[in-house]
Amino acid sequence: MFGVFFLISVGQISSSTESLWRGCTTARPRTWATWPTNGYAGQSAAKYDQMQPPIYNFMNKNIVITCVAIILALNASAEEFIQSKSSYDAAVQGSFVNVTTSPAYVKIIVVNATTGDEKVLCTTANFLAGALHIQHALSYDLNGRKQVADIALNNIQHKFILDERAIQNLPAAHTLDELHEVKLKFSPLTNEELIRGLRPIGGELHYAFPDRRYRGAIACVLIERGLSPYQADITGQVNIRAD
Repeated sequence: MFGVFFLISVGQISSSTESLWRGCTTARPRTWATWPTNGYAGQSAAKYDQMQPPIYNFMNKNIVITCVAIILALNASAEEFIQSKSSYDAAVQGSFVNVTTSPAYVKIIVVNATTGDEKVLCTTANFLAGALHIQHALSYDLNGRKQVADIALNNIQHKFILDERAIQNLPAAHTLDELHEVKLKFSPLTNEELIRGLRPIGGELHYAFPDRRYRGAIACVLIERGLSPYQADITGQVNIRAD
């Protein structure tokens, strides 16, 4: 019964949270057959509500509580996960001012300044640095690199409004299918197992997604697990930096 109710609730939430809430707070049996009939036949709905068994009141309250829990949980999961400050700052500081052959990944939200379209993207920090150089017309000398780093570090939401020319400096975003595939593979594993499986030499998880198009999705899943992925300087594989 709860499984059916949950599926109905999810469908209603996707179309309208308000309609779900209204449905939860006005829930009423569709048939009288489940309750004793003596004294109920021909009574109005209001009269019936006054005469309903205590178990119905209990069920109604618990349905409302369940609705609230589902709504809060789904709303929370819908919010974009923001990379931890320590992981994000380390990636920016390690790739913006200094030149590195193994840049760390950042998870950002890119907003097209012309269309307003948004996309979630996990990219190595050096590509974000290049996009910001283009967007703000800053030089590539030490002073310009420091200015770009300050822009990135002061962006608490990690959300960047960029012109088309700056966006072209960033790699294409991963697809939802790619993200789902990676999550399905990694979800049973602990962080320790992920670190071992993605180590530079002998990491068996690298064979699970040999196609380079999965790298962004892999980085995003790792960041959401609280890890700090980076790109290996020779193979280009996604490795995890040990803290």
